[in-house]
Amino acid sequence: MGLRASSRTAFSLLELLVVISIVLFLAAVFFPVIPHRHGQGKAKQSACASNLKQSALAALSYAEDHDGTLPPVWSAGSGVGPQRLWYGTGERSADLLSPYVYVRSGERFLCPSAPRGAGRTYLYNDLAAGRQLAKVSRTQHSVLFMDGEDLPVGAGHAWTPGARPADCVLASERGCLPGRGATLANAPTRHNGSAVYTFLDGHAKAFKPYQVFFPPRSSDSAAHRTADRRVLGPDLGTAGETPSTMPFNGMEYRATFHVR
Repeated sequence: MGLRASSRTAFSLLELLVVISIVLFLAAVFFPVIPHRHGQGKAKQSACASNLKQSALAALSYAEDHDGTLPPVWSAGSGVGPQRLWYGTGERSADLLSPYVYVRSGERFLCPSAPRGAGRTYLYNDLAAGRQLAKVSRTQHSVLFMDGEDLPVGAGHAWTPGARPADCVLASERGCLPGRGATLANAPTRHNGSAVYTFLDGHAKAFKPYQVFFPPRSSDSAAHRTADRRVLGPDLGTAGETPSTMPFNGMEYRATFHVR
């Protein structure tokens, strides 16, 4: 009985070289796209942080000229003139901080990672508005500005589960009504799953949503204390300490909207 010829399974040298050439060609075409996009994302995040830091430094400069007090969310202006919000009115160059910065105002309020036509994309922590810096114990952890939504007043702080972004409700004291400032449950994570924040000491940093404490929206607490006066939120530590994290309800937070 004759032996049946075995089937051919090995590649020839020429076939192997062709396969390797194809793989190398595809790698050369597609692999640079990944680091390129990553590089673009980091560049936009850096630009966003620069925008927010400009506003933070402007707010701190404003405080130096106003007895250490941060700018309000809005100012009634003089005489019968229109009110001026922290970011401006119809003319965005008319914002309260524009005398303290050296870039065009409109550019300061637009995150480069936001969708086209998004308008203003940063928010002011209304719990910081009008506060005296000398009375804030943990400036390095307290949020000043952040990635946010394009809202009319452009200020808020609170967690509103299952609801559309709610804007700060203005009070007669030129700030927001207690507990009536709200954003999304977290700031928009436009930078590789993170949002950029600036703090009352002037620095800017990106954090994941679970690293930042957003107080619940409550007319009783104003994000400072509950109705029975218990502190609502993470422990900011005692004088002289500089904790890297703040424990609360089993979580370790790196930043908070509390200003106390």
